[in-house]
Formats: sequence, C-alpha cells, structure tokens
Amino acid sequence: MKEVIFLKVTLKPKLEFDSPIDLDNVTPDKFKGKNPEEIKKVLVYKGARELDLEEIFEIECEDTGNSEVEIIIDGGLPNGRRLGQEMSEGKIKVLGDIGKCAGSFMSGGEFEIDGDADSWAGQKMSGGEMVIKGDAGDFLGSTFRGDWQGMTGGRITVEGNAGDQVGEWLDGGTIVINGNAGLHAGFHMKSGCVIVHGDTEERIGGQMKGGDIVVEGKLEKVLPGFIYEEVVNDVEVNGVDLEGDFLKFTGDKSEKGKGSLFVSKKENENLIPS
Repeated sequence: MKEVIFLKVTLKPKLEFDSPIDLDNVTPDKFKGKNPEEIKKVLVYKGARELDLEEIFEIECEDTGNSEVEIIIDGGLPNGRRLGQEMSEGKIKVLGDIGKCAGSFMSGGEFEIDGDADSWAGQKMSGGEMVIKGDAGDFLGSTFRGDWQGMTGGRITVEGNAGDQVGEWLDGGTIVINGNAGLHAGFHMKSGCVIVHGDTEERIGGQMKGGDIVVEGKLEKVLPGFIYEEVVNDVEVNGVDLEGDFLKFTGDKSEKGKGSLFVSKKENENLIPS
C-alpha cells in the first residue's frame, strides 16, 4: 500500500506571469497522498501549454503529520486563475493577490487571501470558508455565465471592498463585506444572505426572490419593486447578529419575490416613505 504523506507545501513563483496560468490542479485534495516528487510534476496550464508545477514555482514540502494538506502561495499571482477549484478539504493561503475564479466550486476547507481577489472568487461555492483580506472584484460568490445558480453554501468574508453583482444568483451561504459593495448586490438572489457593513450602490436585490440582504452603510436608492414594511430593532441573518435600527423592505415584487432588505435607519432616513 502506498504510504500516505500529509504535507505543508509552499509554492514561491519563479517569475511574474504576463499571461494567465490555470491552477485548478493546485488544491489540497489533489496534493493529498502525493510525495514531494509527485507534487513537482502536477500539471498547470499556460494557454495550450502543459507545464510541471516545478517549472513555475520553487517548491518546499514539509511532512507535518497533520491530517490535512496546507498549501501556501508565497507571493502574489494576479494572473493565476482557478486556484483551489473544487477543493473540499485542507487549507490554501495566498500571501498576496490572486486572479480570477479563486475557490470556484469549493465545497470545504479554508481559503485565505492576504491581498486582493479578482472577479468570480467563490464562484458556485457550496461549502467551506473563504477570507479575502483585501478587496474582491465583481461577481463574488456568483455563478458562471449562462447558469442560474450561484453560491449555495459556505461563507465568504471580504475585509475590504467588493465590486459589482456580489452574490448574483445566490442560493445559500453567507457573504460578508466589511467595506463597500458596488452595483446589483444580490441580483437574482434566491436564498442565503449578503451583509454589507459599508455603503452600496444602486439596484441592490434586483429580481430577488428570497434570502436576506443587510446594509449598515448608505444605500443610494431602493428599487421600486421593494415595499417598505417597518423599522426593526436588531437583525439576525444566518447566525449573524447586527445591532441597531433597520428599515425593512420586501421584494422584489416585480418577480413576486419574498426577500428581505434591511437598511440602516440612521444612514438612510431619506428612504422612509413620506
């Protein structure tokens, strides 16, 4: 029987990539059980070219004896796409920025990004936890083009700001933005929750059918498909407690939606119907 080796693998980029590198084979799942020599031969893709992992990274492997694999990317990879795709266990930590589709289809484990994440981080995520310590791009926790279901479980936390269409087609799980969010947050949302501690731009919750959106900062405008209900004190969504007075709206009624939009009363007195 092949000996199972549990590893901490540190990957340091040998150069700056001027074109995208597909890293979907770089996951704890696919490294598990491999020895250092096998890890060096894991394939990555630059366009149509197949490359061994050791061609683009300096690789250091440590047998920790732990029950899960940890991968550390020691340096930013803004052109590194699909890192951690389909991971279900273990941990990935990026010491810098990462490119598109980080943690796409992730179902378990931990993914930590010390810098910024490009668009589609956590795409169709169903479990696990992702923490982005910088900013996130557009379509955080959303789906791919042409599909009608985005993130269904797990948790994404962004310590900075996020781009447009956070939680597009969200159907479960929790997305927390500690900074501001762009246009169309919660667009086509079905269930789950989006929490924005900062400000958001217009068209939040457009065509929303269910779930919860909370905005603690300022919201420019509420779509006409949302109906003002009442002022509520303190809000709890998906196990997250938020203190204060909130204006509660339901919608999007243009889609016969029953979602809840909670907006800070203090920051948005102008949104109360006269």
